[in-house]
Amino acid sequence: ERGPRQGFRFGCNGFRYPQLGEPYAELFTNLLNFVTLPFYRGMTERVEGQRDFSAAQKILERMLRSGVAAKGHPLLWFHRASIPEWLKGRTYDQVRASSRDYILDAVRRFKDRVHIWDVINEAHDWANDLGFDLDQLVELTRLAADATREADPKALRIVNSCCTWSEYVAEGRSYSGPLGRPGRSVLRYVRDVLQAGVDLEAIGLQMYYPARDMFEIDRHLEMFCRLGKPVHITELGVSSSIAPVKTARDHPGISPNYWHGREWSEAEQADWVEAYYTICYAKPAVEAVTWWDFCDPAFIPHGGFVDENLRPKESYHRLKKLVADWSAR
Repeated sequence: ERGPRQGFRFGCNGFRYPQLGEPYAELFTNLLNFVTLPFYRGMTERVEGQRDFSAAQKILERMLRSGVAAKGHPLLWFHRASIPEWLKGRTYDQVRASSRDYILDAVRRFKDRVHIWDVINEAHDWANDLGFDLDQLVELTRLAADATREADPKALRIVNSCCTWSEYVAEGRSYSGPLGRPGRSVLRYVRDVLQAGVDLEAIGLQMYYPARDMFEIDRHLEMFCRLGKPVHITELGVSSSIAPVKTARDHPGISPNYWHGREWSEAEQADWVEAYYTICYAKPAVEAVTWWDFCDPAFIPHGGFVDENLRPKESYHRLKKLVADWSAR
């Protein structure tokens, strides 16, 4: 009823470029207008002070040629996948100083071309491998937001969270083991950050395999939309097959939770994509939806919009038609 939403961002990470070359890039840019670039510190700064942002640079240069906007992800993430070995064992103050220096350097290098950042990722008791307390996590969130703004006055800063229904609080454990203290839900963390006066432009939410009806998903999104900030769906995915795959230790694997009781298939994935994206596009507070990953093999098994042979799945075509229909209204 409101017509096309100018500036709505349909995105995905572009991590398989340039390995998969121009065919991958063309499929990506024919569907999406927003790309996430990798800034995982465990990869970009394996040796202290020696930073390599070439992976992000290569993706960015290709996507900019097609007019695709870019986001950097994540500037801070205290998960084993993004903590350099040399940072482990440092004091809280040392981590703060090192984190600030990293953010200032990364954002300044890209500030002429990248103005959107996931400034901190999963700092709500999920990714806390350095053992910070609740107040320290909020203060690290403030540091990430402030340093990003210092480096780029035009930056759009997203505080990103996963596991948004927060079952981990009831279970008393994060991805890496028992919490050892009462946990803090994602909603409580975001409220604490806002109440502490942390300056940010958007709330980021990951939604992998939300094993709920779309009515519950809609209600859940509304809780965050009512906090008074724009919302970005920063990562999400569901499978297009139940075929087994080999998974890493903390890989989510095939979801045992089906939607409407049917096994995951290309048609089921496409139906889910159509319903979910329609809900998000209809919410004025939601400004972006970023899928994860574009191509199989994906973080979510069989979760790509295209398969391993770069064949677009039904979900690719369904989303492309949705975007075209919405744009034509």
